[in-house]
Amino acid sequence: MPKHVHLTIPLEPNADTEWVSATATFPDSHPSLIEDGNGRLISVICHGISGGFGDAKLSKLTDTKSEAHKNNPSLLRVVAEALPHASLRFDFRGCGDSAGPPVLKWLDYYECLADLTRVCQWLQKRNWKINAIIGHSMGSLVGVLYILRNPAVPRYFINISGRFDIKAGLLKKVVRDQYISNESLTELLNETSNRSDSTTASSRIQIKGWRGGREANGERLKGEHVPYEMCIQEGIQIWQRLDAEIATISAVFPATLDTLTVHGTLDETVPVADASLFDRVLPNHTLALVEEGNHNLTSSDHAQKSCGIIVNWLAARDFLHKQE
Repeated sequence: MPKHVHLTIPLEPNADTEWVSATATFPDSHPSLIEDGNGRLISVICHGISGGFGDAKLSKLTDTKSEAHKNNPSLLRVVAEALPHASLRFDFRGCGDSAGPPVLKWLDYYECLADLTRVCQWLQKRNWKINAIIGHSMGSLVGVLYILRNPAVPRYFINISGRFDIKAGLLKKVVRDQYISNESLTELLNETSNRSDSTTASSRIQIKGWRGGREANGERLKGEHVPYEMCIQEGIQIWQRLDAEIATISAVFPATLDTLTVHGTLDETVPVADASLFDRVLPNHTLALVEEGNHNLTSSDHAQKSCGIIVNWLAARDFLHKQE
């Protein structure tokens, strides 16, 4: 049976008040000490923006004792327990059991990148070798950003339900989710594109985010969807920057990096077409579509199938590399 070890990783320079909560999973009941990897392999697993919360199907499969993002969707935990080597999954700041602002926003990609960077540095300092970066949805994009800056670190990258077309996709999402009408968005974009001041009241829209994490006094929050304001022009600037970074994948990702995309054909959040776009630019890429799978792959069959795809793919790549 896999063994789970719960820990916190401080975020410098404010280690006393800023830290992320993590769970290390070992493939046997007698784990190595997380403080000394002794050169062994570990994979790092990154969750999405809401950890799948609010999904009716997911709520039936979620361990009600833990609303931590790192455990949701359930696929992340299933994968961690099935890997033949150690893994570490963690809550980005402000999510689940971690400290920080209690709502992860559509603008917080680079804050999440800082968290992932710190986690990987923490592991490397303790003599762990990063085997794979595994990301779901927003966590996948954070993984891309990390590898663009640290291309020699992981051997593998696994993208689950990741978004490729950031700006266009998220602008469509704010309309589809009825945060703003298409007509109002068009008017807002036309208005703000001609202004140097992009933070006027008229440029802000109300978005719903998952409120998790902890209160300032350290007490755990009860998770719920809450509204927050977002400046659309600030969002566009960040999303354009992300699109520009994604455009460099084929030039920066090393030819030695093996990559896998797992995407449900009925993904209601990120179009399955984005998986094909990743297929064009990721090196040594395998595209695996899960028939009728949704964004969080919440059906137990889909979670198990996706887990099997990931574990079998890793085993096959390891075997091929041993033959080289």
